[in-house]
Formats: sequence, structure tokens, C-alpha cells
Amino acid sequence: APFLPAPLDPVFDDSGRALPRVWEYPVAWNLDLNQRTTPWTVLRAMADQIDIIHRAIEIKIAEITKMGWSFEIEDAAIAGIMAEQNVSHAKAARIARDQHGEEIARLQEFWENPYPDENRGWTEFLTEWAWNLLTFDGSVFYPRYTLGGKLMGFDIIDPSTIKILLDNYGRVPVPPAPAYQQILWGFPRGEFTASDDSDGDFYNGSGRSGQFLTDQLYVSVKNRRTWTVYGYSPVEQAIPAATLYLNRQRWMNSEYQEGAAPKTWMKSNSMEYDPIRLAAL
Repeated sequence: APFLPAPLDPVFDDSGRALPRVWEYPVAWNLDLNQRTTPWTVLRAMADQIDIIHRAIEIKIAEITKMGWSFEIEDAAIAGIMAEQNVSHAKAARIARDQHGEEIARLQEFWENPYPDENRGWTEFLTEWAWNLLTFDGSVFYPRYTLGGKLMGFDIIDPSTIKILLDNYGRVPVPPAPAYQQILWGFPRGEFTASDDSDGDFYNGSGRSGQFLTDQLYVSVKNRRTWTVYGYSPVEQAIPAATLYLNRQRWMNSEYQEGAAPKTWMKSNSMEYDPIRLAAL
């Protein structure tokens, strides 16, 4: 007979069994401000100071930013119009452009400069996002709204400043509970997706699930795993190779700075150890 379980969470049904937790998170997760095996500062230093990693990120970003982009009517939408109105592909494409032309133009204009307060374009926006993704495996965006509730742009937030909170089941809490905190100078300075009250004279209309739009924060992790809420970035994956690379660089620098000649010489009168035998040893 197996051991009888001792549930940590409430039992909600007649079975007498509690719901499973997503993972065995460390005790006091929400109170510990640095729950990471590899500190954020290490990843940032690797991306900034190790030349081969820095160059690899630049090459990858250049491959992404040089691609053209546009908003188009997808084939599935055109096929739906063809089936609904029994028209040709060309006619359906014209109908779709008439229906969605203004929205496509609006999206094109918006993404040409998604920064709300700075005169920068899509390339700069994509570059900042890619640096965060490749270094920290995280994307954090804060939507900015006008007083009328219209989206005017996104602020890209440094993922290393965001603490992801958990509920007792090991999941990210849903609104109106707080889901994220911003840690600045060693202490929580902001809490998001949490407030039930107006937070100033900024737009405070209610968003999805009733939370206020000014409290929303979008946090995305690419390489998700069940045993942590944080990702596993390419820079973090390169730590073993980067360590070997730095050690080799240190060895090569020592050869030029300190030299390869021995500091002392020893002279022996032995006839058994000639240069050939010494070389063989």
C-alpha cells in the first residue's frame, strides 16, 4: 500500500484529493527577489563583453531587421469570401481589400513607429526586442494608451527587472491578483495586473477581466519549462562554450604578456639525460 498523501492545498471535491501543483517551486518564491540559477547580470555581461557572443547576436539581428514586412490579406480570408459569395479569386481579393484596406493602412502606419514617445522606427524596436530575447529569453512590453483609450505604442521593458510571481499551484496568477513586479535597486517598485483602483490621471478604463489597462504588462518566455517560469536563452546556453573560449583567450594573452620562456634554468652534469632523451620524456 502506498503512503497516504498529505495535501498542501485545499480539497475541492468529494474524492479527498487536492489538485496537482505545476511544479515544486522553492519555498517563499514570491519573497525571494533573485530566484535564478544564472543571475541576470552574468547574462548581460556575457552579451556585452564576450566578443564572439556579441557579434553572433548582431549577425542574427541583422538577418531579422533586413527582411521586408507588410500587412496583407491572407489566403484563408480570400478563400472564405470566395465560398461565401461565390466569386472568383480576383473578385474576392478586391472585396477583402475594400473591407480591410483602412485597417491595413492603420497597422502599417502604427508599426512604422511603435514607440509612443520617441521618434524611432520598426528596426530599432525589433533590435531592442531581439537583444532581450537572445540574452534573457524574455519579452516584456508595456502598452501605452491615450486618455481616450486608444493604443499609442509599446514600451520595451528590460526583462531582468521583472519578477514573475506564482500562486500556490505554481502558476502565474490571473487578474486581479498581481502577476509581475518590477525590481529596481533591490526592491519591488511596481506591480502589474493587480490594481482594482484608478492609478492616477492616466487612462484608467477597464480592460480584459476588469483590470485597468495601466496595470497590464505583457511578459513572454520562449523556451518554457515546467520546473521554472523563466526561459533558457541562447546566451545562457553558451555559458560552457564561452567559459572555454575565455580561458583560451586568457592563455593566449598570457603568452604575449608574460612570455613562454621559463623563469629559471637548471644545469646538470649528468650524461644520461641528453636533449633527445629529455624531449622524449
